Formats: sequence, C-alpha cells, structure tokens
Amino acid sequence: QQTGGAGVVLRPEQRQSVEHVVSLALLYQMTRFALFTLALTFLMFFLFPRFGDSAWQSSSTRTTRLVGYSGNVSLTEFGKIHESPEEVMRVQFTDDRTGEPMVINREPYFRGDVLTQYRPMEGTWAPRLRLPSFRRLSPPPPSTSNLVRQSITLESPTQLFSVVPVYQADGSAADLRFDADRCVLVRDAPPGFQRDDPDGKQRFYEVMTTAFRLGMQRPVIPESRPQAIREARYLALLDKSPFPVLTQTAADVLANAEVDARDRVAAARALEAHLRSADYFYTLDLAFQPPAGVDPIEYFVAEHRQGHCEYFASALALMCRSQGIPARLVVGYRGGEYNRIGEYYLVRELHAHAWVEVYLEPEQVPELSVLDSEPRRFGAWLRLDPTPGVSNAPTPIGDSGVIGRFAEFKDFIQLLWRDYVVGLDRERQREAIYGPIASSVSTLFNDMLLSREWWAAFGETVSQRMGLG
Repeated sequence: QQTGGAGVVLRPEQRQSVEHVVSLALLYQMTRFALFTLALTFLMFFLFPRFGDSAWQSSSTRTTRLVGYSGNVSLTEFGKIHESPEEVMRVQFTDDRTGEPMVINREPYFRGDVLTQYRPMEGTWAPRLRLPSFRRLSPPPPSTSNLVRQSITLESPTQLFSVVPVYQADGSAADLRFDADRCVLVRDAPPGFQRDDPDGKQRFYEVMTTAFRLGMQRPVIPESRPQAIREARYLALLDKSPFPVLTQTAADVLANAEVDARDRVAAARALEAHLRSADYFYTLDLAFQPPAGVDPIEYFVAEHRQGHCEYFASALALMCRSQGIPARLVVGYRGGEYNRIGEYYLVRELHAHAWVEVYLEPEQVPELSVLDSEPRRFGAWLRLDPTPGVSNAPTPIGDSGVIGRFAEFKDFIQLLWRDYVVGLDRERQREAIYGPIASSVSTLFNDMLLSREWWAAFGETVSQRMGLG
C-alpha cells in the first residue's frame, strides 16, 4: 500500500471488493426504488377514484351477445349444432349461516325465461305477450335455516339468471326486479321485456334462495302469485288436432302405468320416464326434417325420436297439456364447471338447457316439498327434465391432476384480472375497495375511539407501562 498526492492506491483484490460492495449497494437501492414505485402505482391504480367506465374496456366488448342461449325456442333449424365454450357467468353458492361456499350435489338449474306460447307447425316457443309486472325482490321467508346466497358475475349481461325461488339479499342491487308475469329476474324495466346492458360490462349481483335442501336443488318451486291458478287453466288448454300421435302416445303411457292424469305428479313423472327411455336418443346432429304439414314435435314423437333438449322438453310439455296438465317450457342453464380454487361454478354456453315446469294445485303439492314458511295456497311448480342422461348427473368437479388444477388456477387468475384490473370502474371500485375500507374505518372509530371501555383499557395499559399503576 502506497500513499501519495493522488490518495490511497488499492491492490487489485481490494479494488474488486470495493466495486462489489458498491454494486450491491446500488442494486439494493434500485430494488427498493422499483418496489416503492410498484407499490405506489398499485395503490394509485386501485385507490384513485373512477369517474366512469374502466378505461381497459374496449368498444368491442359493447357488442358482445350470447351465442348458445336464446329467450325463444325454434325447432325448425336443422343441421349439426356445435357446442360453444364461451363463458356466460360465474356463480358462487354460500351457506348464509356459516358463510362457507357450497358445492351442490347434482347440477343446478339457472332459470332464464319461461315460455308458454307454442305455435304448431312453426315449431316455436315464446313468452306470453303482455305488459310486464315488475316488483321489488321479496325478503327471504322468516325462520328458515337453509338460506343460500347466490353471487353471480355475468360475462355478457343481456339476461339475468338465477336459481329459483329468488329473494332479496343484503347486497342486492337496487335495480333488481322480479317480473311476476314472466317469472324471471330483470334489471329495472327493459323495453321489449329485455334489453342489452348499455355499457356492455360484466354485471355482479347477489340474491338469496331457499331452493337447496341437503345440498340438492328441490324440484318443487312454490308459487307466490294469486293469479297462478287462473293462468294454469290457460296453460292446460290445447288444440289436440295438430298432435294426434303425441296425444295418443301420452294417453297410452298413462294407461300402461295405471296413472290417472288428475294425479299430476305421478302422471308427469310417468311421461318424463317415457321420454327418458331407450326408445329416444339425445343428439346435436339434426339431420332430419319433418314432412310438409307435420309439426316438428309430432314428427319427433311419432317417427324420428332423436333430438336435443328442446325437443324433449317440448314433447313433455305438449304431452302434459294433451292430458289436461298445465305445463310450460323453461330455458336457461344447467350445471357448470366447479372451480375448487375460486370455489365457484363456471357456466358456459354449452350448458344452455331447456326443461319443463308442471303446475300443481295447492292440494297436490307433496308434503315436505316446500318449507313451512313458504306459501302453499297458490300451488307450486314441479321441475321435470326429460332429456336422457342429464337430470341425475353429479356436479363435475374437474380433473384432479396437474393439468386440471392449472386450468382452474388460470381461470381464477383471469377472473381476478377482469374484476380488479380490466373491470375496475367506479361501481366496482366502490364495492370492492372503498366499501371495505370505509367499513373498517367506521368499525375502528366506533369500537375504539368512541368506546369508553377502550380508552379505560388504554389508560390502564399506559399507567402500567410507566409504573404509575
């Protein structure tokens, strides 16, 4: 080591040691700065107030439409049908008593639209055209122990879906309504009974239901409308002339089963079992066309006996009506892919489904099928699913291997990204961020700063620490 006017001269190994220390210090400072910048950006992104829609949502999302689901049914479209994997919604069921997410035993049914008008020869179903009757959601029945919360996030908000019966929840949006005439969940008063959401965003809403018992969805849905009995008489009316084979087939089924059509539960179950028998087959390849002047469902029952869920549901509804049993078609979604990481059901367009609801007079509602707190005086609806091989299917939990877990994790991360980055608008920010923060601050202020007990305990603790106690 030598000293001179220029300062200390270091040996090569000392110079390398100093440079190494300087490099580590610089790297440390840069890392701290980067982490600080990232944290500040993170906080600014989530906490900075939104004054409109999310800037990440492009105009292309505003024209999104549902592909597999339709509020009307047409049986005159032929050819190969391809299932669409497009995502529709994510649904989480939560036990209201414990707050724990639920896995439903057997696939749940999410009601979309109720169709009562069938046009023979045209092969189409549509809702009964009348003025809508919107009403606020009713609170859940008192003294019930099986309340389940439905937390639903729609990907393409052109239609609301839910398990029924549906009731108001603590977090239900103020614009949620129930169309009593169509028996469907809606927002406000959509013109033409249905409108596209103007901003094209995802929609999140929460409602309650009493539909589940012992982890399974009950097949009987209580009716709360006094006019239901009058409407049921309308549904039972049917001009049997376009359906001679279908009417005779239904009568033969009930005769062979020794069931009286006045016993609506037994009769409807017998007709459902007939359509689920080995004589009928489910297919998405509609490579047939009925002869001219023959109704599609009449031809389905008489000759072809192959089709998808809309054919089976239509056949059961018309068979029931032919025997004086009020019945209607319901379209929506059945089932979904359960995500074990996010603990929710992912419902896709390929889960679109059609089933039947049969009206039961008050005296025909089976015992123990409705809760003591639910109305019984207006009757109930019995859900039936005549499509072969689906009504008793267990909930698909997914692949338990590495690939299945990775797919679930990927979908969960995509959900978080869409909800808290892409879809972080003013409403979502208020619900997910400002709301919990305000609640925590309010709790802190009320339970601590305004609590005499807290200040007494605080003073006692300070006195002990300072040796004054």
